Amino acid sequence: MSGRPPSVTLIDDDESMSQALTRLLTVSGFTVQRYFSAEACLDAWPTTSAPDFLVVDIGLPGISGIKLVEHLRTRCNDKTPVAFISAYDEPETREQALKAGAVIFLTKPFPGHSLIAALRTAERQ
Repeated sequence: MSGRPPSVTLIDDDESMSQALTRLLTVSGFTVQRYFSAEACLDAWPTTSAPDFLVVDIGLPGISGIKLVEHLRTRCNDKTPVAFISAYDEPETREQALKAGAVIFLTKPFPGHSLIAALRTAERQ
């Protein structure tokens, strides 16, 4: 990443979680673009530059977080590192997230430092 702060696109339909994560990411030096659905993110994707990272809730209404990332990977040829978050830690979901290219899978609630550490590690790679 150049001299600019790293950017994160955050997709989470929970307003309070989205606000909390935005504050965490911002105070940690990231710029944040928020969406509350996969569809809203996809609608904006062609008109925005690709972010440095994605933080995606798996349990989105409509298109799931995993389907969103699979779509970005296959149709948009996007390879942005992604951190998946979920209220449920099910082995099958965790496996799907890892197959979709997750740098980390976090179950809500999670310690904020875990997310930041994963993004910083991905930033160095």
